Amino acid sequence: MITFIKYGILLILSAWLVLKGIVPAWNIIHSDFSNYYVSSKLISEKKNLENLYNNEWFQNQIKINGINEPGKFAPFPPLTAWVMLPISFTDVLTAKRIWTIFNCVVIVFCIWLISRITLWSWSTSALLLLATGNGLINNFKFGQVYLIVTGLILLAIYLHDRFQGILSGVLLGFVTCLKYFPVVFIAGFFVIKNYRLVIYSLLSIFVLIIIQIWFFGTTVMATFINNSLLPHLDGDLKGQGMYSFSFQSWDGLFRHLFVYSAKDNPTPFLDWPVGRSILKLITHLAVGISLILVSRKIILSSLLEDVKKKLLLSLPAAAAFVVLPASASYHFILLVLPLTLLLSSELLIKNEKIILICIYSAIGFLPIGFFFRVAEKVGVIFAYPRLGLITLFYVITLYIVNSKISLRKL
Repeated sequence: MITFIKYGILLILSAWLVLKGIVPAWNIIHSDFSNYYVSSKLISEKKNLENLYNNEWFQNQIKINGINEPGKFAPFPPLTAWVMLPISFTDVLTAKRIWTIFNCVVIVFCIWLISRITLWSWSTSALLLLATGNGLINNFKFGQVYLIVTGLILLAIYLHDRFQGILSGVLLGFVTCLKYFPVVFIAGFFVIKNYRLVIYSLLSIFVLIIIQIWFFGTTVMATFINNSLLPHLDGDLKGQGMYSFSFQSWDGLFRHLFVYSAKDNPTPFLDWPVGRSILKLITHLAVGISLILVSRKIILSSLLEDVKKKLLLSLPAAAAFVVLPASASYHFILLVLPLTLLLSSELLIKNEKIILICIYSAIGFLPIGFFFRVAEKVGVIFAYPRLGLITLFYVITLYIVNSKISLRKL
């Protein structure tokens, strides 16, 4: 009976992904895909890239390529412009379809990697990945790269487990230059004292930065850092709306509550801009200090080394989700990484695993548009359910780990 239910859920989730993600991806061009495709197209056509981070200029390039979607290259690192070079020689719809097929292959690869890392069956591994829900669906629909990023991090972890630290480090360095999130895994490997892997990660990052400076020039790199990277880290998404509910974060919530804007936020709870900065700092300190304290307890505990490793890799990733300057649904495909490590750590009992899986699945299938409509009538705080759930995920994870270690000392 349980097996029947399991395969039934797997079939439903697969059909839902095809219907809501793969079919639209096959027929519709979204602005996210346009940003990657057009930037690669500019390189393949040997265009001048000095205005790569000029939103108006880049929007014009999108139109020149026959795409009627709003877009911009910021806040992507320059390296991102190379992602779709192999398919930039085709028309945009053909490129999107090739990209969709490639992502279907990546799903199978991710499932295989999860199965190899955890020693679970392929069906259990597939269920865990498909439970990312809207994150996975929107990755396909929008033509995003986060499934590939997830696959590369899983590969790095798999290679590390097979004593391939050099390759693992190089992979993590590369994917960190593509999307910033993987840096938390480099930090995790530093904590577990795999210094060789960390050194190769940092070396690969350094080499890729030099290559980007050589290829794009110092002007583009300086523009990226000053006008894109630094504002993005502060939650300033130029051209995307700093008050958009879609990019959920504590910074966004505090901005709604305390920062007046005649156009976007005319009635804040309290017009107190410094309050946003103070509460944001308190939130970051609370997450950072709690992470350090529990990590220290893990290091000093009598847990098996493999369990320690999985916990020390997963906790920084879970913490990072709480303090992201902005988050979209497809970012949460990456949540499969810390959850996979936690569930396979042999520290959690069945009920604790069920709780984390339920929160994880709720994040994946949250009807977030409904909450946005409720927030418009009741209050802005109701517009941030995903933020609440990921914070709950982190807090419960810390509580479980901390309580288990404390019990072992008794």
